[in-house]
Amino acid sequence: MVSTLTIVILLIVFVLFLIGAGAVWYGINLYNNLVDLKNRVDKHYADIETSLQRRNDELDGVINFAKKALDQEDLYIELAEARESAGNANTPAEQAQADQQVQQAMMNFEMRMEDHPDLDGTEEMFNQIESVRAIEADLQDKRTVYNDGVTRYNTRIEQFPYILIANQLGYDNKEQFEAEEEAKDAPDYEEALNV
Repeated sequence: MVSTLTIVILLIVFVLFLIGAGAVWYGINLYNNLVDLKNRVDKHYADIETSLQRRNDELDGVINFAKKALDQEDLYIELAEARESAGNANTPAEQAQADQQVQQAMMNFEMRMEDHPDLDGTEEMFNQIESVRAIEADLQDKRTVYNDGVTRYNTRIEQFPYILIANQLGYDNKEQFEAEEEAKDAPDYEEALNV
């Protein structure tokens, strides 16, 4: 017959096993939540990069069309420089700054084009510009989704008990897209028009 001591020991071992299994399951669950949040943020960033590439391709089309249709380099040089800056931006902060340059250059380019209504292909050029503007609106939506994801991710890795494992596993805060100080002000149309 099994002694009472053996039953107590088996019961203690079983309880310790359940506690250990619960702790392991809890740790795995914490880790999986962090991985899920990180992967969502990375996916949102990849979506932004895809749209940036689409926008840059469209800008290349506008610039190439302008080069062929216009002999006046001053009409599109600012746009070409902004496009190059956007292509070289790597971090959210650099991309936000480059986006501001692109938007300002697009506005200036459109105003210059309006000053030359007699140029061939002006309507086609404005259609391409509208395509760029649609991509810009899509980018803004994607940045909002990305920033929401980054906020959730950053909050989670700073909360207990995630903070206990996040730093050890290399989960650092992610950078949000933030508007540059100049972007917070309304565009200066008078300056752009040289009034």
